[in-house]
Amino acid sequence: MKRLFLFHQKKLWLLPFLFLTIFSCRKEYSVENPDNNPLAAGNWQFKEGGTQFAGDIDTAFISDANQLKELHLMGTSNDGTQQFNLILFGNSFTPGTYKASAFQVTFQYGNSVPLLYDASQLNGEFIVNITSINDAMVTGTFSGTALKGDSVAVNIVEGVFKAEFNTTPQPVSSGVLGVSNGSCSSATISGTYTQGIVMNPGNKVTVQVTVAQPGTYNIYTDTTNGVVFYAKGNFSTTGVQNVILQGAGTPVNEGVSQFVVHYGTSQCSFNITFQKGLAPPNDYLPLTSQTGFNNWTYVQNGTDTYYTQVLSGSYVVNGLSYTVVGSGTNTSDVQNDTAGIFRKGNGIYYLLFDYSSFTSAQQPLRIETIILKDNVPAGTTWDGPEVPVTVNGISLQYHIKFTILEKAVPATVGTFAFPDVIKVKGELYSGTTNLGVGMEWWYAKNVGIVYEKDISAETIIQNYQIFP
Repeated sequence: MKRLFLFHQKKLWLLPFLFLTIFSCRKEYSVENPDNNPLAAGNWQFKEGGTQFAGDIDTAFISDANQLKELHLMGTSNDGTQQFNLILFGNSFTPGTYKASAFQVTFQYGNSVPLLYDASQLNGEFIVNITSINDAMVTGTFSGTALKGDSVAVNIVEGVFKAEFNTTPQPVSSGVLGVSNGSCSSATISGTYTQGIVMNPGNKVTVQVTVAQPGTYNIYTDTTNGVVFYAKGNFSTTGVQNVILQGAGTPVNEGVSQFVVHYGTSQCSFNITFQKGLAPPNDYLPLTSQTGFNNWTYVQNGTDTYYTQVLSGSYVVNGLSYTVVGSGTNTSDVQNDTAGIFRKGNGIYYLLFDYSSFTSAQQPLRIETIILKDNVPAGTTWDGPEVPVTVNGISLQYHIKFTILEKAVPATVGTFAFPDVIKVKGELYSGTTNLGVGMEWWYAKNVGIVYEKDISAETIIQNYQIFP
C-alpha cells in the first residue's frame, strides 16, 4: 500500500532508480514536424529506429481529474493491432511545450504488458508541443525517450498528431433558489458550529432549488466569518429539488452570521449561530487536541483508501518533542505504519525522516527537514538537508528545494472546497542541478495535508476529523 507523505521512507525506494535514469539517459532531443507529411484529422504518426508508425485517433477529449485537467488522445495503428494513448496534464491547455519531467505528459503504445513503448517522467524526458488548439481540434508534435519492451531506452522522433475533439460541453442549468416564483425557502442546517472549530463533513446546509433548465450547477455562499458553503453537480431534470451545501473553513467569531446563497442570478440567505469557543489558530497541520485524536482519510490514485491518525504520546530526539502520525487501512490498525514524525514552531513545520532507506547507510539516518513555512510570502524558497547517496560507485549529494507556490488561496480537493490553502512544490537537486523529480503538497488551514502529487501517486483527502 502506498503512503501519503512523500518523505515516508518506504515510498522513496524509487529514487535510486531515478538517479540511474537521470544520469545514464540524459540526452538532447529535437522535435520535428515535417511540413511535407501533414496528417489528416484524427491521425498520428512517429518514428523509432528508422521504423515508421502511423494510425488513427478515434477519441479526443479534455476531462477534469482532481486538481488538473487531462487531454486524452487515443487510437489504434493502421492495422488495428496496437493501441495509441497520449495524455497531457495541466490547469488549461494552450499552444506550448509540455514535458514528462514536469508531470505533464505520458505516452503509451502497444497491446500487452510490457508495452511496446512507454514514456513518462520515470523513463526520461518526453516532450509534446501543442501547435494549435481550440474547441474543435488540437494539433501538435512529440518526441523523446521511451522505454521499449520495459527494458531498453529508445528515441521517439517525428511524432505528429491532429485530432478533432469528440465531446461536447454540458449545458449550464438555469432556475431559482426556492419555489418557482422565486420566493426563498427555509434552509435546513446540520452539524454543530463553534468558534475556532474547523468545519467537517457533518457541517451541511440543505437548500431548495427550482430548476428550469437541466445542466451543470455551482451553488455557493459568500465567505462569512471564515466559513463558506458550496455544491457542484448536474441537474438531470427540471422542477423543485434539494441541494446539500458542504461547509468549509474555520469560524473566526462567535454569534450570528448571515450567509448569502448564489445560484445564477438568484439569491437567498440563512443564518447560523456560532457558539463561543477559542479564536482559531493559524495552523496548517493541526496535530494536538484536548478532546480527541485528529485523523484524516485519503484516496490514492483513485483506488487505495487509507487512514491516518495522530498517535498518543510523543517522540523525543535531542530534547525536541515530535508528534507521530500513524497510518493503516482503518482505525484499528493505525499503528501498523508511520505516516510522519512532526514538530512545529513559530510558523515552521518540521518532519523527521529516516533517509537510510535510499542511501548507503545501514543504520537509521534521521534528518530533520523543513516541509512548510506559513509565515513567508508566496515565492519563498528554501533547501532541505544535503543527503549522501552512492550510485554505481559514484558518491553524490542531493537535497530537496522547496517553494511556496501559492499562499492563502481557495482550493477544491475531492468533495471539499478549502478557503485557505498553502501550495508547496519540492524539486530534487544535486548541487545546482535540477534532477527533474518534482512533488507538490497542499496544506489547508486548520485541516492539514489535503492533496499530494509525487513521482508515483496523486493523493486527495476523503474525510477528516479535527478536534478542539
